[in-house]
Amino acid sequence: MAVIALTAYLLLFAPVNPRSEQYLFTISTGSSISTVIAEMVEDNYLRSQLGGKIAFAFSNTQVVQPGVFNISPRMNAWQIASVIKSGETAGTRVTIPEGYSISQIASRLEASQITSAREFTQALSEIDKKEYTFLSTTNRQV
Repeated sequence: MAVIALTAYLLLFAPVNPRSEQYLFTISTGSSISTVIAEMVEDNYLRSQLGGKIAFAFSNTQVVQPGVFNISPRMNAWQIASVIKSGETAGTRVTIPEGYSISQIASRLEASQITSAREFTQALSEIDKKEYTFLSTTNRQV
């Protein structure tokens, strides 16, 4: 009986690659759990669709949130289901204090490795300020 349980675990739920690095996995808007599981099997995050379906069902995952998630082939099916169920997407939090100038915000974003200061200021210059009337009435510091 123990041999059967161990075999089932290894075939269905065990990590695909225990030495693998962590990667980003993207779930598109409107994806079903079945689609996500099939993509994870195809991309070598999960060993089997059946194991993924069981893990997601037992984790009580009803829907999946679109986004980019930190998962790895070194995680077992239960761990992957838990990450997806949590809805906690990969990302970086940055706090921009009130009163920061554009150059200070650009520096903060660059320091957090979100974008370069140059790309940020370039993107700002492309905004149609007529669409946002409050921008023309504020005291802008650059």
